[in-house]
Amino acid sequence: MLEKLTEKERQIVDSVGRGRTNHEVADELELSHKTVEWTLMNKDVFQHPFHIHVNPFQVVAVNARRVDQPVWWDTFALPPRDTTTGQPSTVQIRMRFRSDVTGKTVFHCHILPHEDNGMMSIFELVAGTR
Repeated sequence: MLEKLTEKERQIVDSVGRGRTNHEVADELELSHKTVEWTLMNKDVFQHPFHIHVNPFQVVAVNARRVDQPVWWDTFALPPRDTTTGQPSTVQIRMRFRSDVTGKTVFHCHILPHEDNGMMSIFELVAGTR
């Protein structure tokens, strides 16, 4: 069963790529034992390989087109924005956070200079309720 993100969880996911580097303080997310979908957006003219530690994900849609048979990824290249219309690209991912995995982890752009300049967030998985 998919669960909606809380407002705090949504803000953390939205922080990547918006100039917010979160290297020192880990935001707590009560995602343990949840299956969630995140929509990732790329407003840039270049691809950005999105990577999340600890937790594989399935790509379920790219630019609102459903994927017929989702496969598991740990890194996926977010396509660039549409240079004709200026519309950002979107990638919808689904992941299940295991109940036995807690602690600090990160998601980030897998291009090192991008990661170092704000396209990264540290968060802490805390045990949640079923």
